Amino acid sequence: MPDEISKALELGKAALPYAASVFAALSPIGKKICGMVEGEIDIYWGIDQQQRRIDRLEKVLRKSQDMVELSGRAEEVKEVPAKLLQPWMEAASLEDEEEMRVMWAALLANAALQGSVIPAFVAILKEMTPDEAKMLACMYRTRQCNLRRDPLPSFVPQNPTDEVRISIHQVRSAYAGVDDPSVILPRSFSVTLERLQAFRAIKKSTPKVNVQIDDLPGARRASVDDSDFEVTSLGVAFIEACQAPKKPTTEQFASA
Repeated sequence: MPDEISKALELGKAALPYAASVFAALSPIGKKICGMVEGEIDIYWGIDQQQRRIDRLEKVLRKSQDMVELSGRAEEVKEVPAKLLQPWMEAASLEDEEEMRVMWAALLANAALQGSVIPAFVAILKEMTPDEAKMLACMYRTRQCNLRRDPLPSFVPQNPTDEVRISIHQVRSAYAGVDDPSVILPRSFSVTLERLQAFRAIKKSTPKVNVQIDDLPGARRASVDDSDFEVTSLGVAFIEACQAPKKPTTEQFASA
């Protein structure tokens, strides 16, 4: 690690002339957006910026280490393959959100314990926002409750079936934190749903229903989005890989 850090710092210093010219061309607003003030470009682009990434990475690594120790499975730890570890380190070192750092830490811990972690999970988590992660986790919990028929939070309506499908009513209520269809949700709700579908973490299980407005010839039809959703196999595997490793069960001890 020391050699890698040294190389990173040297690369940062080598980029100083170019960075300085870019910074000089910025207006005060542009400099504020970048979080820099006059005279700090060499610090920011060089040692300081690299050190920030190292500090972030250290925090996530410590969380991952703690998760493995708390799971009681330290003896199962294996070396994480480079094709997974390298992109993980690159992305985790840029993460500022605490709740996302927990997911990064869990992902590495599960990979070290030979969990079902694939490189694609790094790419998904790297692109995911805290809101998207929160909604997916909520949909996953609702799915599990639907399957087990466990009680849901008071503000999430029960699913009348025992299927893995999650009604749009359940999704709306979980997102809003209240069981009230009249609550107007922000545009980000629809964007988040679409993004999770783009990640292939969820999918619609019921197509849109066309409702006839009137019986006149050529009458227009209005589409009412009454879709149910499912967390896909990819989504289930992803969210479970981003949760802290579980302790061995009694059955696992017995079979060992």
